[in-house]
Amino acid sequence: MVLEYVDGVTLRAVLQQEQRLPIDRVVTLGVQIAQALAYAHTHHVIHRDLKPENIIVSRAGCAKVMDFGIAFVEGARRVTWGQLAAQVGTPDYMAPEQIKGQRGDPRTDIYALGMILYECLAGRLPYDGDNPLVVMNQHVTVSPPPLNRFVRDVPMALEETVLKAIRRSAGARWPSMATFAAALQHPEQVDVPALQAEREQQETSAGDGGVSAQLGVATWQVALIVIAVIVGLITFGALIQILHGS
Repeated sequence: MVLEYVDGVTLRAVLQQEQRLPIDRVVTLGVQIAQALAYAHTHHVIHRDLKPENIIVSRAGCAKVMDFGIAFVEGARRVTWGQLAAQVGTPDYMAPEQIKGQRGDPRTDIYALGMILYECLAGRLPYDGDNPLVVMNQHVTVSPPPLNRFVRDVPMALEETVLKAIRRSAGARWPSMATFAAALQHPEQVDVPALQAEREQQETSAGDGGVSAQLGVATWQVALIVIAVIVGLITFGALIQILHGS
C-alpha cells in the first residue's frame, strides 16, 4: 500500500486562523469530504471519528480525509485494536447513537460531517459545555440551534442541508453520504418548507412579543393618565371644599 503525501494543513488549523469560512468554500470542502466518505461507505468502511483534525486541506484547497484508526468494516470485526470500547470518537462530533454505545453506520459519519460544516459556517459548534459529558448529553437530548441564530448570511437550503445531517435520530438524516453531497451541490433541489415554517414561527413569536410589549407600555400609560386625572379631581374637590369653607 502506498500512502499519499498531502502538502497542506488540517481543517482545524484553518478554522483556528479564519474562525468562519466563506459559504462557497464550505460547500466545496463539504462536497469533497462527502464524496470521499461515500467512496469509503461503498466499500463498507465507516470512519467513526471524523473531525477537523482528521481532514487535511491541501495548498490547492482540496480536502483529504485521513486517520481511519477507529474505523470498522460493516459486518466484520473492527479495523482497529480489539480492546477499544464501542464508545469511541470525539465528543463534539459524536452522533447520539455512538454516545449510547452503538457502533454506528454511514449515518454516523453524516452526523459528524454535518457538525463540521455547522462549525465552518457559524464559527462555533452547536453544543458547548464545561466538560465532555455535558456536551455528549446535549447531543442525545437537545436539538441544535438554527444556524441563523449565529450567522445571517447562510442560504436557507444550505442551512436545511446541514441541520438535516445532524438530526438526533439517524433515520431523519440524509440516507447516504452520496445524497448529502448531492444536496450540497444542488441546493435548488433541497426541500425547505419545514425550516421556512420554523423561521416564520420564530418571527411571529418575536412579533407577538413586540406587540405584547407595546400593549403593555400603552396600558401603563393609560393607567398613569387615569391616576393623574383621579388625583387631579381629588385635589380640585378638596380645593373647592376649602374655598366653600372659607
